[in-house]
Amino acid sequence: MNAEAAPTPPRLIRNLLLGLPIGLIITSIIAMVIYFRLEDRDRAKSGRPVTRQPVDRAELASQVRMLGETIGERHAARPDRLRMAAKFIVSTLGSANFGFKPTIETFTSGDQEFSNLILELTGTSDARWGEVVVVGTHYDSPTGSPGANANATGVAAVMSLARAFAGSAHERTLRFVFFANGEAPAPGRVDPSGAAHYADGLRRRGESVVAMVELGSLGAWQTMPGSQQPLPGSVPPLPETANFLAFIASPSGTPLAQAAASWFRESSTLPCHAAEVPAGTAGPRGDWLAFSSAGFPALHISDTGMLRNPRHGTADDRPDSIDEDRFAAAVKGLEGFLARLANPGPAGTP
Repeated sequence: MNAEAAPTPPRLIRNLLLGLPIGLIITSIIAMVIYFRLEDRDRAKSGRPVTRQPVDRAELASQVRMLGETIGERHAARPDRLRMAAKFIVSTLGSANFGFKPTIETFTSGDQEFSNLILELTGTSDARWGEVVVVGTHYDSPTGSPGANANATGVAAVMSLARAFAGSAHERTLRFVFFANGEAPAPGRVDPSGAAHYADGLRRRGESVVAMVELGSLGAWQTMPGSQQPLPGSVPPLPETANFLAFIASPSGTPLAQAAASWFRESSTLPCHAAEVPAGTAGPRGDWLAFSSAGFPALHISDTGMLRNPRHGTADDRPDSIDEDRFAAAVKGLEGFLARLANPGPAGTP
């Protein structure tokens, strides 16, 4: 029985010449498949747009005028205006301008539908991208008020921060969220809070929210002694002159508030003051309370609203009452603080 003859040298060379290109093609196809799968995964993971715009005083003022003057009173009893505000936010920050792909989270009350608006920059750190920082504000106004300071300044601030961070890479995931129904409902109405709806969803999904930062009204500043009213239960008490930015938290969020104030001072010369309010006391209302109740570290940053501003939430709460210079300086300082929060350094820091 004869064994199969070994390939002669010419035949061996021919087989090698034929096999080499086929092997290269197969290898190339496999490499391309792996490459594009990884690219798709990373693109889905990051979702980062490519355009950025620094915080700008004129742009902030323009956004406040749009919300607090052109659109005006916007809440559940004025659903057309509330939808206009949502459309303005989404169209300004969407893929055509800054590359974000907003997620619209809807919820209902009675026969009425409301929308939370979510923009995300997924973190780039393998160890920390699952840690979520929520930067939120509500885009409705009080009943009977155009809401320039309550809360067009907060909305304009979050919009400007989203533009400033667009396309940037950070360890933690940043979510810029605009909530419906953050103000007290009109008499006779019981409208659900968009923040409570969103926070409850995060809790049920088991997401790791390491910080919720609510931006409230930011445009009222005064330099006269006695211009700031006390915040009940505040530890330590607030200063008596209304020339500072307040970082307010319940006991569970106090480390976050203290770190935030410290980081803000690194980026701004504006005075700021961190304070703790006991849980269940008459601290500032806002979206942060829904997150604190859901068990997340939450922080309220504002000019303290009606504690220093008699126009807050009234018919006279118009764009001409905003201190545009200090408002812009506050948002620029918050940009530096947020960058620190998104890239916290050693494990265990807020």
